[in-house]
Amino acid sequence: MIRVPRRACFSGWRLKVEAPTFSLQPPTSLLGLSAAALFLLAGCGAPATPSPTAAPPKPAATAPAPPATPVAKVAPSPVASPAAKPAASPEPAAKVDTKALEAFYKGKTMRIIVGFAPGGGYDTYSRTIARHLGKYIPGNPTVIVENMPGAGSLLSVNHTANVAAKDGTVIGNFSTGAVVQQVYGTPGVEFDAAKLNFLGVPARDHSICVATKVSGFKSIQEIIGPGAKQITVGADAPGSATVDDPSVMREALGANFKIVQGYSGTSRSRLAMEQGEVEGLCGLTWESLKTSSLDKVQSGEWVLISQNTEQALKELPNVPVAADFAKTPEARQLFHFGVVLVGQPQRQYVAPPGVPAERVQLLREALAQTLKDKELLADAEKAKLDLEPIGGEDDQKLISELLAMPADIKAKLKTILRPS
Repeated sequence: MIRVPRRACFSGWRLKVEAPTFSLQPPTSLLGLSAAALFLLAGCGAPATPSPTAAPPKPAATAPAPPATPVAKVAPSPVASPAAKPAASPEPAAKVDTKALEAFYKGKTMRIIVGFAPGGGYDTYSRTIARHLGKYIPGNPTVIVENMPGAGSLLSVNHTANVAAKDGTVIGNFSTGAVVQQVYGTPGVEFDAAKLNFLGVPARDHSICVATKVSGFKSIQEIIGPGAKQITVGADAPGSATVDDPSVMREALGANFKIVQGYSGTSRSRLAMEQGEVEGLCGLTWESLKTSSLDKVQSGEWVLISQNTEQALKELPNVPVAADFAKTPEARQLFHFGVVLVGQPQRQYVAPPGVPAERVQLLREALAQTLKDKELLADAEKAKLDLEPIGGEDDQKLISELLAMPADIKAKLKTILRPS
């Protein structure tokens, strides 16, 4: 038996119940259900606003469950925001006006602003790219390189985001470490990486640590553990891999690094090694070292004491893998997020916020084509530049993942890299 009110009256979606109640045998068929519904409605007065469409389809059983609830849960999706950012590419339809793009770029001079000093890996890649990029841009503009070192490339990315022309004639080239500074809320960050237009990366980088022969160090194992020897390494500034990598490794691996900051770019740190001011350099990439100082490694003047990776590179089968010295799950996560994930898409090329979408797409495609250019490939081989490009849209997704770093790992890395 089902207990039902003697009078059950509807006013919109509100159910008004008046006692006393009586019992009604539940209907056993659709016909019975209809009869029961008519019986219940018979005792109700006319609704305040007669509506032939409102009354019949609102049975009491469904009144408390408005259908809007599941829809409301789908609408606000915090994940959709970062995912939507890389999709500056639905606009490729807007890039059809080749004549307008050609008219804009013809006779122009484009600038690639490098966040490090001349002579280093960033500078070498950018100057190689600059020689060929103009071929793939309508109007064939001249492309030049300008160096703006400072604060681990933070100075240059602040300039690119806020000062540089937002018309597609300026490209910033900086370290992903600058994005990490935003993640940790470092003072001095004056940009939002989610608003930058990432154009791509020419190569996946792999961090290494190197020591001079005269220092006597041969393996990272010599500087790990209680009572281990200390190695003095040259570094740029917080946000650069030469500061951040040894800092994370000091915490995650127990490596005894003394970090001497203030050298603007790896070229200056390498000079400090040659002059005996420091014993080594950590956070330099293998790809960069091959372009600038491979002869010193081959001669034995410099010794690779670690490859800061999770697996050995094919070219370095006998160099210790730093991740092997991470003994706890937390240590492995710190090393993964603080060194490996940040380091691989390292050499960022971006257009400032506000550049028209069709020009952003053009620059992405032009960079991708440039990195396949036969003449560039020949230049890269001569300069020993590795090329393993990451496209602009994929690069933007990697940056979105970095910005969404797990909260517990971010908090721990912040205490390591940006102590208050």
